[in-house]
Amino acid sequence: MIKKIVVGDIASPENKSDIIIGMNSELGEVSALGRKVLKSDLPPPSLIDLGTVLTFKFDKSRYIHMLICHHLGSGGWRFADQYVRVGMDHLWTTRITNDYSIVHIGTGPIGKRDGANASSILAAIASSYLFVDLFIRDGAEKLVQQPIVRPLKKLEFVSGFSPKSGVLVTA
Repeated sequence: MIKKIVVGDIASPENKSDIIIGMNSELGEVSALGRKVLKSDLPPPSLIDLGTVLTFKFDKSRYIHMLICHHLGSGGWRFADQYVRVGMDHLWTTRITNDYSIVHIGTGPIGKRDGANASSILAAIASSYLFVDLFIRDGAEKLVQQPIVRPLKKLEFVSGFSPKSGVLVTA
């Protein structure tokens, strides 16, 4: 369920909520926050199925949760809305915190290129049991023209969940 829509940078220190992003199953061609995550130690790709949720320590007070919801390439976003919903509802059942924020999955460069159905993904976000603040950059000309660049650092892997095999690894 979407509590509110926020135009801004989800990674800014002003956002005190845990962060949720979408990720491809190949862990490739990554932009924005995903690059920071991929510098971390990850479970073997063979254990990462669609629907998997990987959780990392983002900073001192927040976690970042990667929802593995699509493959790269044309047709790779098929059923992405369902994988987003499964991942969000998993987070709802295992709440680390009560405050979550999410990007509008499917609206980035990879989603646009590969034909993501951003409307159905947004409907999945809105219909999840997990309450989130939806962060968007649309209409925020200043943010688009001057992106915030943060240095990359290795994140601490916390846990992973796969709907096929259950918990992958916990720290």
